This record gives sequence, structure tokens and C-alpha cells, in this order.
Amino acid sequence: MKRLFLVIFLGVMVAMALTGWVVSLIVSRDFDARIRSAPPPLGRVAAALASELFGQTAPEERQPLLDRVVAGSGLRMRLLAADEASQGDTCPFHQGNLCWGRRGHQHPPFDMSVMVDLPGGDQVLEITEARRFSPWTTSTWLLIVGTMLAVAIATGAVLALPVVRRLRRVQDTAERIEQGDLSARADVRSFDEVGVFAARFNRMAAKLQELVDGRSQMIQAVAHELRTPVSRVRFGVEMMADTDDPAAREARLREVVKDLEEQDRLIQELLLLIRYESGGSGLARSVFSPEDAVRAVVDRHRPLHPGKSLTLECGLASNVGLSAHRQSVEHAVANLLSNAMRHATGKVLCRLRCDGPDLLIEVEDDGPGIPEAERSRVLEPFYRLDRSRSRDSGGVGLGLAIVDRVARAHGASLDILDAEGGGALVRLRFPGPCPELPAPADEVDRP
Repeated sequence: MKRLFLVIFLGVMVAMALTGWVVSLIVSRDFDARIRSAPPPLGRVAAALASELFGQTAPEERQPLLDRVVAGSGLRMRLLAADEASQGDTCPFHQGNLCWGRRGHQHPPFDMSVMVDLPGGDQVLEITEARRFSPWTTSTWLLIVGTMLAVAIATGAVLALPVVRRLRRVQDTAERIEQGDLSARADVRSFDEVGVFAARFNRMAAKLQELVDGRSQMIQAVAHELRTPVSRVRFGVEMMADTDDPAAREARLREVVKDLEEQDRLIQELLLLIRYESGGSGLARSVFSPEDAVRAVVDRHRPLHPGKSLTLECGLASNVGLSAHRQSVEHAVANLLSNAMRHATGKVLCRLRCDGPDLLIEVEDDGPGIPEAERSRVLEPFYRLDRSRSRDSGGVGLGLAIVDRVARAHGASLDILDAEGGGALVRLRFPGPCPELPAPADEVDRP
């Protein structure tokens, strides 16, 4: 807002300066015109003195008489020879036997001087009033200041009114959003701070709408996902109540427990997704060995799929570390391995390597792969490639969504590519440089 304030401030200052200059120019010209148009009241004094006192007085008697008149009058008077008075331009304005003008100053305040020809034509009476005439009286200054203030207010209003209108449009948009219209956007197109603010406001509103829509879709998906196991649990309990066979009851009980475990797993996955969607707040980072963390996950998954090959390739130096939340990274790798083992035909490869300063964790399988058009959608919660949403292939559709949120929480990226031999290649890229692991204690103590 500093630039906007500066524009309004400079506009008001320039308008005030121009107004002051114009008004002062008008006042000065009006003052000159009034002086030029008629002799000042002092001219009547000069004419009366010339007629009454010096009309019948001989030239040699005029000076003593003048000295007596001047005493106590507050005026400066003197007698000048006609040729002396005609020199210079101190008396530019004429009317009959009078002439008048400013004296002694080029700029206000001025002394006013009046000259009148005396009888005989050889002498001139000059009277100077020393009260210094000026156009800049109190009323003049009040006029100038009042005009400048009026212009400043008008200029400020003219400059601020468009800003107020644009801010009001943003305010109206905010009220519409408050009332539930999340599609409302501020129609403000300008390059000043208000335009930048409106653009950011619109981006915030779009993000808000996206979050609310995403939560609504998630609620619908959760309701859909829970409906089936809840229905199976209810059906199983009813069947248990209707049968007296202990073996049938035991079988139904096992199915109910399985459905309850499925619901528990779904809830746990949802809690993790919500945690990671919030930016991973509360994730305590530490420096650990990515090879040890990934190897532990691989070792846990091998017994779960005895008919498929799971291989780990590590191209990292022994001292390469990763600064992250270890449990989150292990959970992301576990989800990638579960998806790969589920869809692989016979083998899955987990690879760790460096690409420049970045650390890569890649999981590659020999399954059918993920179509390019579906690669962005599989990162959405509850989205599965099988359109029937059957659980025959396993999973609840949150695995890759959680991996994507883990990557975002760590400033990493998730890429889904085609494997060289067919199948899918999912890559986690953690930006470098990677920290070095501390040396083992026995190496530190070794001489």
C-alpha cells in the first residue's frame, strides 16, 4: 500500500502547489490592474496640497512651507525639479497632472509614490507613503489557503474514489463467500496494490473452494468406503444371531473381525492423509540413513508376497543421510511397495540413488503400468484404476495419495513414469544436498 499512498500524496501535493501558484498569479495581476487603473488615495492628498498650498506660492518659498506641512504627517514629501522627476521609471502611471507607481522594491511589499506638477511647470511635488502596499493581505492568504485545501480534498477524493470502488468490490466478494458462494471472485483489474491484493484474494478464494470441494468429495468417498464393510458387519451379526452352528458362528465372527480391521485401517489411513495434507505439521525431522530405512521396509514386505521377487538396489555412499521424518518416509515407501507388489506380475525393484544433489527412491514393477491420463488422478484420495471399486485387488485408494502428501510435506516431488521393461516406475525425489551421516562411535575413537 505504500506506493498507492505515495501516488495519492504526490497527487494532492502537486494539485496544491499548482493551485497556490495560479491563485497567487491571479492576485498579483489583479493588484497591478487596480494600481494601474486609478491613483491611490494619496493622489488626492498630493493634488490638494499642490492646489491649496503651492498654487500662489513662489518657488523659493515652497520648501519652507513644505517642511512645516511634513512635520508630524507621517509622509515623506520633497520638491523635485521637473527634469529630475522625469528621469527613471518610478512613476509609470499617469492621469492628468498626476503620476504614481511603486517605489524602491521590485517585489511586494511596495512603497507607493505620487507626483503632481506644481504651477509654473518647473517643480514637481513627490509624496511617498511608507506603509508598504502589498497584495498579500490576511484575506488574500485565507483565500489561497482555503482554495488549496478545497483542491486538495477534491484531488484526494478523485484519486481515492477508484481505489474505494475496487476495495468495495473485494468486500462484496468476501461477503458473498461468507454467505456460501465459494465461486465468487473479485472483478478487479489494475496494476496497483489493490489489484495485487484482489489477485491474491482470488487465489485464496480458489484455494478455499478447492479445499472445501476436496473435503466434500472426501466425505462422500469415506461414506462410500464405509458403507460396504458396515453393511457386511451388520449382515454377519444378523447371520450369527440366526444360526446355532458353532462352526458357522466362528466363520461369521472371523468375517466380522476382518471387516472391522478393514474399517480400522481405513480410519488410520484417513488420519495420516489429513495429517500430511495440513503440511505435515508436527513432523520432527532427523538425519538418518535412507538405506537402512528402506531396507527395513523391504524386509517387512518380502514375506507378505512369497510368490514375487522384491529386490533392493542401493547406489548411495555409506555416509549419505536424509533429513526427514523417518516414520513418514518409511510409510510412503511401504505404500509404494504394497501397490507395486499388488500389481506386479513377478518382480519389483526398489532403487536408491543420487541424481546430482538430489536423493531418489524409485519403485519399479513389471505390471500393467499406470496410463498417462490417469497418473494425476491416482494421487487423489480413494481413486482406483479399477472402475468397479472392488477390493479384490486390495487397498482403499489412499496409498499414492498419502505418498504424494508425504512428498509435499518434505518439499519433495512424486513422479509416475513408465518402466523400461513395462510396468510403472514411481519416483520420490528429495531435494539435496544430502547431509552426511555422523561417523560410527568406534571409528571416531579409533586412533
